[in-house]
This record gives sequence, C-alpha cells and structure tokens, in this order.
Amino acid sequence: MLYENKFDIVSIFTPIQTHFDIIKEYIQCGVKAIFCEKTISYSLQEANDIALLCSKYSIVFAVNYIFRWDNLIQEIKMLLDSNEIGKIYSLTGYGATALHTSTSHLIDLIVYFFNSKVKYVLGDIQTDFARNVYGVDEYGGIGIVKFHSGIISFIKGTSVSPMSYMLEIDILGENGRIKLYNNGMSYDLYKYSNKINSSGSSYKALQLIYSKNNTDPNERMIDAILDIINCIENGGIPVSNIYTSIESIKIIEGIRSSHFNQILEYN
Repeated sequence: MLYENKFDIVSIFTPIQTHFDIIKEYIQCGVKAIFCEKTISYSLQEANDIALLCSKYSIVFAVNYIFRWDNLIQEIKMLLDSNEIGKIYSLTGYGATALHTSTSHLIDLIVYFFNSKVKYVLGDIQTDFARNVYGVDEYGGIGIVKFHSGIISFIKGTSVSPMSYMLEIDILGENGRIKLYNNGMSYDLYKYSNKINSSGSSYKALQLIYSKNNTDPNERMIDAILDIINCIENGGIPVSNIYTSIESIKIIEGIRSSHFNQILEYN
C-alpha cells in the first residue's frame, strides 16, 4: 500500500521498538510528513538518526505529545514567555510510572516550558515496579535535570500502577509561581505581594492572583494535524517535533544512566 499510493501524511501508532524501521520505510516512500507516537525511540542514537533523515529528505516530523496543542498549556507557555513570573528558577513535576509512556508527557512539558536543551541529569530508576508495554518492561524513575539555560527541574515519575495517573507541575520564578494540576486541566497563578503577610510588613508573600479551569478545551488532535499541514504548505516545524522529542529522550536516558553510576553531559 505504501508504494502503490502517494501519501502526504502518515501516522505511526505502534510499539516504540518498531518506530525506527517504520520511519525509515516511510521516508523511502517519499511521504511529506510523519506523525509519530511518543516516545520516538528507546535509543537516543536512533532518535538522532531520525533527525538526520528528516533533515536530509525535508520531512515534517511531529510527535504525539498532545499537551503541546492544548489551549490551557499554551496559555501557560505564553505566561512564561511573556515573563509573567520573571526569571524561572526551578520546576517540579509529578507524574506516574514508566518514563517512556505515562511520565513522558510530563517530561515533554518541562522541555516545552523551558525551551532549553538538557545539560545533564541525575536520577534513579524505580525498582519495585515495571510496567510491561508490548513486551517491554518500562520503569519509572526520579531525576534532577539541569538545562543549559541554568534552570533546574525535579521529576517524580513513579507509582505502583499505571492506573495511578498523575500530572502536576509547579514552576517557581523570581516574581511568582504557576501551578498546573488536575492532570493538566487547571492552573493557578501566584505573585509576590506585601498586602497580606504574617512574616512582617517588609516581606512579600505569594498571593493567588487567579485560578483557571479548562472549561472549554480545544480539539487537540485536530489542531495537531492542522499544525502539520501548515508546516507542509508553508515550512517550519510542528510545536512537537523531532528536535524537542530528542531532549525528552536525553532526560530519560540520563536518569537510567545515572542509576548505573554514569552521568551523561549533553551539548
């Protein structure tokens, strides 16, 4: 079917370990765009090879980190980019188990919000539970990530069941705080104020400015496809792409390597 038809966009929603070979075959068929399930690979080397192939053959490559097309998440991203809480100091993320599946959305959001490449990772793999995904045991983990921008992130991606789902992020900046909770459906914005403070009149404390629930969610998958089509017609790369996905794999690989007493530092 691949060679008998001329496809513009193809999707890959198969087990992670099959992605690399399928991607190479799609590229040979001359497709314009690939929409791939996350994560793109268990291997950082394979992910880098995919990036080289996409660049060589001008392939639009999108990855299904669906939260990047979420209207509430994009609103938080705009707050951060507009310096609403000032310089970002740290981010703490709470997720479930399996770094390549459940926790991968959390890891990608950290990469998305920071817009910086990973420098190094310290961490440990969960040893009391593994989620079996299409015959592969996937482990959770806990990690500390240093980005080239100087921001530090703490990631908790552990649980004893994939059904114990959690996605929360706490971002601290010089002028305030943003808390994403309710599995990505709500957030609070805080800013420092001296209006109400039990510590004394010369001190400022974080005050809640507003809370927002996503009562009008957008059609994220439709927006993802429209993003891909726009990139085909006008150039550019999707908001979730091969390059941002590589940063997520660096974090996962870094946590695993640190577990075995090997600290990886990335350029």
